[in-house]
This record gives sequence, structure tokens and C-alpha cells, in this order.
Amino acid sequence: MLYLVARLTPQPDLFEETRTSVAGIVEPTRKEKGCLRFELHSDDEHLYLVEAWEDEAALEFHYAQDYTRMVMTANEARLEGPPRIEKMHLVA
Repeated sequence: MLYLVARLTPQPDLFEETRTSVAGIVEPTRKEKGCLRFELHSDDEHLYLVEAWEDEAALEFHYAQDYTRMVMTANEARLEGPPRIEKMHLVA
């Protein structure tokens, strides 16, 4: 099993637009084969995607979906920098 947390830092004036854009892929992503968890969280400055996948292949399948690619491309200019992605494996 693969766990992932992605932190996105939208430009302050584009926070809501970015959040709406990312929220649009939550439901289709949850229906993907191999997706065990896909949640969007936020604080005052960041968006966080909290994810769990059966394996790396399931995550790569997710990245290859048209809706994933479209939202990633659309949000590139809305973010202050590239997303910070932490991949983890369950230890105990």
C-alpha cells in the first residue's frame, strides 16, 4: 500500500478557484481502481490531498487520467510553486 500527502500552496487571490478546481477530481478519483482514499483538506494557506493507493501502478493510472492532467495543468499558474508530495509506506 502507498500513502501520499500532496501540499499545494495557491496564490492567495486564487485560493478558492484552486480549491474548486481540485475538488472537481475528488469523486472521479475515488472511483478509480486501486484508490483506497482520496481526500481534500485545507488550512488558511494550503490545500492537502491525503491519498492511499493499492500500489504505485494505481497512482500512475491516476496521473494518466485526462481529468487529473487537466487540473494539474490548470493549476500550475495558480500555485506559488510546485506541489510538495510526500510518499509513504506503512511501517507499523
